[in-house]
Amino acid sequence: MSARRRVLVIIQGEPGDKPAGPEIRGWEIARACARMHEVTVIADVAGEQVREGIRMVPRTRRRLVREALRHDVVIGPLLPPYLLLAMAGRRSVRVADLYDPVDVELQSLGDGWRVRRLAAQRRKLRDLQLRSADVVVVANEPQREHLAADLAAVRRHDGGPALVIAGMGLSDDPPQTTEHRLRDHFDGIGADDPLILWWGSVWRWFDAPSAIRAIELLAEQRPDVRFVITVGPPPNELTATLNAAGEARALARERGLEGRHVFFLEEWIPYAQRDRYLRDADVGLTLHAKADESPLAARARYMDYIWAGLPSVLARGDVVAGQMAAAGAARLVDPGDVEATAAALHDLLGDDAARAEASASALRLADELRWPAMLAPLVTAVDEVADDGGSAGRSLSLAAQAAAFYARRAFNACLGLS
Repeated sequence: MSARRRVLVIIQGEPGDKPAGPEIRGWEIARACARMHEVTVIADVAGEQVREGIRMVPRTRRRLVREALRHDVVIGPLLPPYLLLAMAGRRSVRVADLYDPVDVELQSLGDGWRVRRLAAQRRKLRDLQLRSADVVVVANEPQREHLAADLAAVRRHDGGPALVIAGMGLSDDPPQTTEHRLRDHFDGIGADDPLILWWGSVWRWFDAPSAIRAIELLAEQRPDVRFVITVGPPPNELTATLNAAGEARALARERGLEGRHVFFLEEWIPYAQRDRYLRDADVGLTLHAKADESPLAARARYMDYIWAGLPSVLARGDVVAGQMAAAGAARLVDPGDVEATAAALHDLLGDDAARAEASASALRLADELRWPAMLAPLVTAVDEVADDGGSAGRSLSLAAQAAAFYARRAFNACLGLS
């Protein structure tokens, strides 16, 4: 049995009432580690506090360095170069959770020089993690293969980091509810109207236009169909250029669908209330474009579909969608296939028994995907590396690599890039 250690978990956001995927994952990592270790979370909170027995402190550079130097293990989505430099020479365990392929997601913005510079900056930061971390975490096998290829180009004399798969997980089953938050919110949605839900933000690597066009086709056969797209701004600051909600609304308005068949929910739903919206829908719908991002994706919104037992129509091409289809919880369509999407929705809405079986399949799958089970490989890997004594940092070239990263970032800032 591993010794009790001091573990610092970095959350780049606020794990409050309205967390996004990264904050949810960071908090669940903290909870998983707290089963055996003394955990501190450093996040965007107003002051020091305790939540579920876990100490939380405000995130500043000075505080982050101070806390990291007094902990045996540091876990974060991206460990800042200044922190890696501060920890160099100190024996500890550094864990980089690279489950979110941001550098690949940026490619959805196009191939202009601005995008290329931002993506290159992100890759440099990721490369620093590969050169310095003791454990690197990914969410699925395609991500592991993607990073393994990058690791092959990294010169390390210690055999490299432990590469661990720890996917997105689920909390316990939601409570039973009789609330109808979606139908009550919109006057144009009746109590018996078939209701389709696009859950989560409309990022540019998704394909909301094909979803809207599929609803337009479906409405010719089912004039009572209603489609809600959640477009509320997330509580944390995200790059505005990644948000395609405006284009989705413009298309719905242009096609005469807004307010008739397509509705936009402007709120960011509190995490503890999400079941009241998900369970008010009949079918979940999320489509993505055919892009490099798709096979590497770890979509938190799909996990919510599973958690709520919501039958889904999804674009094929990523691990979780394939897992849902294999379990009978979702039907898959090719990216961009509007007719197939409309047909899949029509079939599900017209077959109560098929929807009930898909819902039951989703709930059975949920039992396999609870957070403790999904994060167990991460916790085990950290304990194994810590039992071996951790590491004392990497080569002297880290300073040069960090300096190059900050020089690139400063130059990008001068160009108006962030």
